[in-house]
This record gives sequence, structure tokens and C-alpha cells, in this order.
Amino acid sequence: MNAMLPLMPTRSDKAANLLSTAKALAPILARSRPLDRKLLSSTMTMCFGLSDAEGGWIWKDAYDASEAALVMQVRRLGQQFARLEDAPADIMTLAAVQSALCLTQTRRSDEQVQMDQFSTPLELASACVLAAQIRPGDKVLEPSAGTGLIAILAEVCGGALSVNELAATRADILQGVFSGCPVTRHDGAYLHDLLPSSGSFDAVVANPPFQHLDAHLDSALRCLADGGRLAAIVPVRAFNDAALLERLEARGAVIGMIAFPSNAYSKHGTSVDTGLIVIDRSPVTARPLIVETFDLLAVATAIQALPERPTARPRLFRSVASSGLLTAGARLAAHPRSRSALFASVAPVDYATKSWGGQTQDVGVFQAYQVGRIACDAFPNHPSPLVESSAMGTTSPPAPTYRPVLPAATLAKRWISLEQFEVAVYAGEAHSEMLPGWWVVDKDQPHKVQLVADGTPEAVQFRKAFFVGDGTGVGKGTSSATVLADNFSQQRSRAVWISKNETLLEDARRDWMSIGGSLNDIVPQSRWKQGEDITGDFCLFTTYGTLRQPARGEKKSRLKQIVEWLGPDFDGLIIFDEAHAMANAAGGGEGARGLTKPSLQGQAGLALQNLLPKARVLLVSATGATTPENLAYACRLGLWGGPDAPFATREAFLEVAASG
Repeated sequence: MNAMLPLMPTRSDKAANLLSTAKALAPILARSRPLDRKLLSSTMTMCFGLSDAEGGWIWKDAYDASEAALVMQVRRLGQQFARLEDAPADIMTLAAVQSALCLTQTRRSDEQVQMDQFSTPLELASACVLAAQIRPGDKVLEPSAGTGLIAILAEVCGGALSVNELAATRADILQGVFSGCPVTRHDGAYLHDLLPSSGSFDAVVANPPFQHLDAHLDSALRCLADGGRLAAIVPVRAFNDAALLERLEARGAVIGMIAFPSNAYSKHGTSVDTGLIVIDRSPVTARPLIVETFDLLAVATAIQALPERPTARPRLFRSVASSGLLTAGARLAAHPRSRSALFASVAPVDYATKSWGGQTQDVGVFQAYQVGRIACDAFPNHPSPLVESSAMGTTSPPAPTYRPVLPAATLAKRWISLEQFEVAVYAGEAHSEMLPGWWVVDKDQPHKVQLVADGTPEAVQFRKAFFVGDGTGVGKGTSSATVLADNFSQQRSRAVWISKNETLLEDARRDWMSIGGSLNDIVPQSRWKQGEDITGDFCLFTTYGTLRQPARGEKKSRLKQIVEWLGPDFDGLIIFDEAHAMANAAGGGEGARGLTKPSLQGQAGLALQNLLPKARVLLVSATGATTPENLAYACRLGLWGGPDAPFATREAFLEVAASG
């Protein structure tokens, strides 16, 4: 018989229930499945015996449980995370991918506000541990450990760990998760007087409460041994607080101030801009300049430029040290360093063309999807079943002839499904054709073109585009990455990946790395200021909002910055991810107040396509367009215009579409 849980759990009961929840969630994270609200709520209710509506728990408890599960996941992947100093950018990206599996924290508790509890995103925790240069045998302290997201990284890097946490339930969680290390429960602001081992630590890693920042940083410094290092996450405003810096320099040397990208803490419930301050318990040196960073790669590079910790032990494995000094505005070399290794061995992928088998079995209102004309044992079937509309299922796809070229390592690991490979085949097939007809691009308004006779001066032909309209779960990002790998394998070493916002940069990198690519291969346009020349060979990531930024005085527009980098004869890949963001590129749709005006970012997308007529355009969107008017951005599909197009003009296409 199962015993009833108490209606009001005691402190120890609550921690036990949270640990039980974490243990139930950990296998889900191990399968790379994201935690959603429904799953987290049902697991909490199962472990507590009551729902949140019944008062059994609050959402802040649920967030703590998911973070404890993430700690368990990091420990499971300990051998990978232990390579933090050897491959910092890749491991920090791995941390970001794991962190993304947890919920965005949108609810706060009274205790959280009172005690200033905002847990550290795992990727920033890895930055903190990297800066501290923690190596096997180092004595490491985390004075405000929370749920242990920084501490676990220090542990897997070999540190002899001690953790402290004032909040009772969180301390109980730490006791359960870190059973092999000392767990104390003091106020971190007085830890130097209360901890017997104070003054002996090689490193202190901290995300202290921002409300009493001075006292916590001062106490952390006092806990260090001579030559030890404090790496602490602080609000960026602290970098310009002269009084605070003077007090800190009374106890050590500030050797680094690295500002994290904006909204780095947004997933953990706050928009405060943060950064990393690094202080050695050694004589004061010249105060460093503040380093601004744009993404995780920039953070990793800035940290690698820090001087070695005075008490640092020898590394077991060494990588090439980053060059350059820690200076304001320091940027990474944009040239990918590891791409050559992946693309050292490439070859065309052979496959058999088969006859179309006709319609498949019905799945509700849909039909089961299967690859229609391609057979290839080099690729596994997609891990989840796919469907398509009945109308699509009655149409035979054309027999392709294009053979993608892919890295041998990617093929050997079978990282791409047959369905995703099919996208690369048909994209390459489309990109092998030029659309009929010749066009002149308007010099003043490059989003406009005019059909002209063959032989007209300055007339161009456009390369045919391909549209990926797969729904959620098919892996459009991986399909896009496969098309990119095909282009890189054929020495088309520059590409552009455009999406809705900067946060999707990490999604693009995740999809690219999932087929063997390197983090350094995809570089954000924000790395260069407006007006600067982009240099190097890589895939440039940008957003529709950035693309539409106009010229400012003598500073050229962001669009021109890209076009000049690629050059007029560019024949590489441009991925328009979330392409429906260019909807209303030509205007004319019916709005609440009459006909709508063209959107600036839609026009910018059209202009980029028109100014680079040989580019291989890949349009990616599960939405496509809500009305035919919104398909103006898909000008390269050959639907209208040109001698052999189904419709003579876009207006004719819209007229037929409107008539049903």
C-alpha cells in the first residue's frame, strides 16, 4: 500500500521531492528532449502528491528541480565538459544546447526576490569556470551555489569542491546532488569569517547576489589563498563603478572585465546585462579595459586571452593558446579553424533513382510520407514518422539527377536522415538551373526588376531557388545545414544564413554542429560594426532586422556590407530561414485600413536576391505565406515572369490565386 505524502511537506520532505523530480527529469534530458510545462508540472505533481493549484509546490520549485536535473546531465556528460579548456567554444555551445532544453523561467517567488536568486545559465557558468582555470587538484569554493550549475562544472574539471548556500531548500538539494563535498549554509557575505578553510582556496567561482555585491565579492577574495583567482558574474554596471573597483583592488588585481551578450540571463528570468569580472589575489596591475562580446565564441576568445592564474597547475591536455591581448573591442579572427578537418575528405553521394510507388496509407486526414524517388542505404530513415497532405501525396516528385557532395565523416556517422538528404538533392537540382528570361535591377531600388530582351546591357539571369516547407519535427535546420555542407564541400566557401532574431544563431550553430561542423564556421554579422568591411570565408549569420538597416552618413547599409563581401559573381548559398518574415515584400495585401505598404525587411530580402543573381537561394519556412500576396519574396521559384513561367506576371498569379 502506498503511504500518503503529507499535505504540507517539511523542508527535508520538499527537498527530497525536488530531488525525486530531478531524477525523473534527468533521463529525459539525456535523450535531448526539451522539458515543457506540461511534462514538468505532471512530474512535480507525481513526486509531491499534489498539484501547484492544490498548494503542493510553486513554479520556482519546479525550476529548481529542472536545474538539479541539468546538474545531473552535466555530470553524465562529465568527460565532454572536462575538456572546457581544450575546446572552450565548443563546450560552451554544448552547455548552451543543454540549457536550452529547460524552460524559460517566467514566474518568481517572494524568496527569490528577497534573496536575489537568479541561477546562472549553464553556458555562462562554463565561462566562469573557464576563466578560473580550474584543473585537477585545485581547491574550489562556490559561496552562493544555488542549485549547483557553476559548481558541477568545477567538479567535472577536477576541482576539489566546497559549496555554500544560505537558502535552506537549495542547500538541501546541494546536499543530495553533491554528496561527496562539504556543503555549508552561511551568508556568503561573511563566509571568510565562518568557513574554517577560508584563505586556502585556489579558485572561487561565484554568481553573488547583486543586492549586496560589494560584501560578497570582498568575502570571496578573502577566502582565496595567495595567487588564487576569483571569477564572478556581476551586473555590467559594476565595471564602471570606480569606488567598487578601488575596494576590490585593495585585495587583488582586476585582470579581466568581459561583458556578456545582451539578455544573456533572459531564460533565467531577468534582463539585467551581466558580465564576468576576474580578480587574482596578487599585487595590483594596470586595470584592463572592458571587452564587449557578441556571442559565446567571442566570450570564449576573450577568456582565453586572460593571463594564467598564478597558482595554476599544469594542464593534462593543451590546445593552441589564443593570441592577442585583452583589449577593448577585441574580436575573433573570423576564419574557421576546424572546417578544413571536416572537409578534408569529401565525395559525391551516389544513390539510386526508383519509380514512384504511388499513394501511401492514410494517417488521419494526412498520408504517411516516404521518400519517393531516392534510395540510398548511406542514410537512416527519419527517427519519427512523417506525414504530408493527401493532395501532395497524389503527386509524383520528379526523378532527380543532382548528386550532393558531403564530408566523409558526416556520412560515416549517419547524422543525416534520408528525408533530410532528399532536401539537399532537390535543392541542388533547383540550384543547377537558371530561370529563363533576362532582367535589369533598378539601381536606386534594387528590390525592383524589369524583364528585358536578351542582350540588353547590364541584364542578368537569376538562378532558380528552392523552398523547404517542412513542418515541425522534420529538422529544417539540419536540412539547411546539409545543403550548406554540400556547398562548402564544393569550395563555395562563403554563405549567408538569415533568420528572425539573434537568439536563433545558437540554433543555426547547433544544427550545423549536429552534422559535424564547427562552431567557428558560422559568424554573426554583429561582429562587424556598420561601415566596416567583412573579411574571411565562413557562413555569415544575420537577421532580417539587421538586413534592412539603411546607410548612416558615410557608413554603408548592412545589405551593401554583405553584397560587397560576397561580390557580384557570388554563387554560394543564401539561407532565408523563417522566410515568411519577408511577407508583404511587395505590399498590396488587404489590411484593416486598406492596402498594406511593402515591408522594409521584405524589400531588403528581395534586394539581396536581385543584387546576387547567381546565388543559390534556399527559402525555409513551415508557414510559407498566409495569403498569396505574401509570397512576393519567393520571386526565384519561377512562378511568374519570364518566357516559360506559369504566369506572365505576379499580378496574373494573384488573380488566379484569388479566384481559388
